[in-house]
Amino acid sequence: MSLAPPQMRHFAKQLVAYEADFNPHSADEGPIAFSVIDKLSPHFITLMGSYGFQVMLERALAQAGEEVTWLRKISVNHEGQFDQLCELKEPMAAEIIFEGKVVFIAYVLEQLITFLGESFTLRMLRDVWPKVSSKDLNMNEGVKK
Repeated sequence: MSLAPPQMRHFAKQLVAYEADFNPHSADEGPIAFSVIDKLSPHFITLMGSYGFQVMLERALAQAGEEVTWLRKISVNHEGQFDQLCELKEPMAAEIIFEGKVVFIAYVLEQLITFLGESFTLRMLRDVWPKVSSKDLNMNEGVKK
């Protein structure tokens, strides 16, 4: 089993936490909202097309599902939206949901950096979240020295 790199986890955690703070009513949108992906999708669909974005999300979901078992119950449709979110019947603690989102987003970020490069990915992330500080968008945070 591979684990998402620590710096990607840290970076993903910053984005997920920012979205949770920014949108405290996300629980009203359904049992589990992936607002980070919702905000990223228009930007990256423009670059890689809806099919390319769907494939990237499916790959990240498969990788994340190796670490977070509840993510295995979710699939991505052709529009880059998540299916089966409402079908997750067992209640989960907020911490478990948060960790699943962080792991999934970490794999998404890792793929974006692999395919698009770090500087381009960071520039796009700054476009999506202009109010997030540069410190929080630091890819080298969370790396043990």
